[in-house]
Amino acid sequence: INAYGFSHIAFEVDHVEETLAKALAHGAHPIGELIKADYPDGRQLSAVYVSDCEGNLVEIQNWSFIKPKQNV
Repeated sequence: INAYGFSHIAFEVDHVEETLAKALAHGAHPIGELIKADYPDGRQLSAVYVSDCEGNLVEIQNWSFIKPKQNV
């Protein structure tokens, strides 16, 4: 992904899994796996990459806020 010029386009969506399923049904190809990453400030990232029918790299992502873990 580290390249000069246009390398990929990203879309923030409400539901990554649903959007991924729709993209695949319309001819997209998965690149890697769906990831979910939790951050200490309570944010959670869900993201996946696909390629469209012309080979463009597309990122589908969602940032949500989850309750931060409490130190006991």
